[in-house]
Amino acid sequence: EQDFLTGGDDNIFGETKESCLAAIDKVLERIENPLAAVTEERAAYLQQEKEFYTVLASKIRE
Repeated sequence: EQDFLTGGDDNIFGETKESCLAAIDKVLERIENPLAAVTEERAAYLQQEKEFYTVLASKIRE
């Protein structure tokens, strides 16, 4: 399936450690600053996502 926003390149994390960390930072920023109101159920999901990406970033930085 082609993603037209990325021109078919679905590798949003890039090829380098730096690009991966930059993508994770962007994901975390979007979690912290949602564009719309967040339901309680969605907030719980976003907290799990935040924990996942925070741990992933710390593992990459090691």
